[in-house]
Amino acid sequence: MVTLAEVLRFAMRLTHTGGAAVWIGCGLLYFLARSAQGTVTGGYYNTLRLLMARSLVLLVGSGVYLIFDRLSNPQVGLTYVVVLVIKLIMTAGIVWLVSGGRQGVRQVRSTMAGARPWWRDRGRLVLALGAGALALGVALTLIYEAETGRI
Repeated sequence: MVTLAEVLRFAMRLTHTGGAAVWIGCGLLYFLARSAQGTVTGGYYNTLRLLMARSLVLLVGSGVYLIFDRLSNPQVGLTYVVVLVIKLIMTAGIVWLVSGGRQGVRQVRSTMAGARPWWRDRGRLVLALGAGALALGVALTLIYEAETGRI
């Protein structure tokens, strides 16, 4: 028989996965549109930004639930905790950059007039951190399943 806890866990995992898909998808659309046009403005930009903001709320809310749910299992090992901490640091970096922390680190300090490596472009850095957090999320699922024997 399926318990309420299992249904809630499934709903939170689905919400977390859906939020990640929307967030990464909007980030890629923004990046591609900006690469093609040089800038993204108007309704398209506002729609992407709104979708990304709402999906970030879903990600954080469901993520907090999933953290407590999984860490409440005594079989969770140190590997899981270390990878989780790295993912949380990456997520905090995303939130800080998106919220304009130190003016987006002064727009991630441009190096030369016009030419910037990817890690100095705020949008690309946020996208890279998001992709890294997504990969770590997959790793966390695999580690959790291996350590506990449950999904």
